[in-house]
Amino acid sequence: METLWPLWMFLVFDVLRYLGVDLLVCLAELRARWQASAAPPPATDVQHGPLVSVVMAGHNEAETMPLTLLSLREQTYQNLEIIVVDDGSTDGTAEAVAAQLRGGYLVGPGGYGRRVPCRLVRLSQRNGKAGALNLGLLLARGEIIVYVDADTTFDRDAIAAVVRPLVADPSVGAVGGNLVVRNAGQNLLTRVVALEYLLSIGIGRRFRSQVNLLHVISGAFGAFRRDLVEAVGGHAPTSGNDGDLTLRVRRFSPRIRFAHDALCLTKSPATLRGLIKQRRRWDRNLIKNKLRRHRDLLDPRSAGFRPINAVLILDALLFNVVLGARWLIAFLYTLCVRPQAVPSLVLLAYFLELGLSAAQLALAHWLQPTEAAARRAHWLHLPLYPIYKAGFRLVRLYAYVEELARHASYSDAFAPAHVSRAALDYDHRSKWPLRSLLAAQLWPFGRRPTHRPVASDHATT
Repeated sequence: METLWPLWMFLVFDVLRYLGVDLLVCLAELRARWQASAAPPPATDVQHGPLVSVVMAGHNEAETMPLTLLSLREQTYQNLEIIVVDDGSTDGTAEAVAAQLRGGYLVGPGGYGRRVPCRLVRLSQRNGKAGALNLGLLLARGEIIVYVDADTTFDRDAIAAVVRPLVADPSVGAVGGNLVVRNAGQNLLTRVVALEYLLSIGIGRRFRSQVNLLHVISGAFGAFRRDLVEAVGGHAPTSGNDGDLTLRVRRFSPRIRFAHDALCLTKSPATLRGLIKQRRRWDRNLIKNKLRRHRDLLDPRSAGFRPINAVLILDALLFNVVLGARWLIAFLYTLCVRPQAVPSLVLLAYFLELGLSAAQLALAHWLQPTEAAARRAHWLHLPLYPIYKAGFRLVRLYAYVEELARHASYSDAFAPAHVSRAALDYDHRSKWPLRSLLAAQLWPFGRRPTHRPVASDHATT
């Protein structure tokens, strides 16, 4: 009987959470479709909408950046400009971009087709993506800034779709696009990753958007109000700057939204080694952003404290760190107490995860219609998904430990070493001491901590 507690943990936390999320997303979609059938919403004016500045930075992206620019030139949104920052590339990225420009405009093959204003800036030395994006912000003229990655492509209506919530609702400060794996058919690994994107982004971010708990606007495709980005100082250096920017914008914006119809195609690593490296970098950022840079969001006496942001931080820590470790703890506990029950526990975990994933996949296909071949591939590879999730839970836990133990994100090749050193120094000077934070949580009406975060403007980092 003592080995059944992992099952009860799963039933209480996972089943209720997954089914609750699915039910809420389903009801919201039914309500939206009913409202659309009764009174179709007015279309966004793609001719006279606000000027949108698409800012893109890249280092050694000569092969991918021209394709991204081609998909941006074909956007239906008309009032558009593009800022491209070549961050010290050595592979001819600037030359590949310049070949698509004529007199400051992005043009089609042979110089024909739609002309989109495009400015190219080349940096002689690599400064990191954050600094390059901040330079792009300084050069941009639009009141809405759309950040995109240099290896992404977009549906023709993607910019219009991601901008629409900002135009329709002044309380929305930022909007995230919907990411789909472009190279899903490359091998078995990319097919499973494509399934993960469909479930975690297509359903997970819809839910978080509906309850206003969205904590990251992906750097691959996200729109922000320019005044808010300037108010918070732009992107912070080193990796995880998209999640950091989102949390800082949330301090001033009542709502952050997810636009499921703003489709962006991105390339996933095609090797297990590459994917683990990517996920370790992503997962380390949860510790850095939630527990280091923005831990003051948990203090009810800090400036700009809002309960919804505290709930967001606690939710991310609970479901990613605490519950993320539950099966590992359950496995080790059962292995020590009753090793003969380990196979039963593993099978139980597998089939419970498989059942919940199947329910989510059916919902995802209803929410986001896909081609018949893609749907068949999703169902065919679904049995591998619980195994994939279990493996990458271990990767996630390892990433948390290495970030807590040795600040591993600051030695990531994502940014040059001198930028990472400056970022580490900034974070050490601006963070709340953990003792003060815990004291504030335990004694909310006690003495105010003497330490305050140091303000720092890194807009031109």
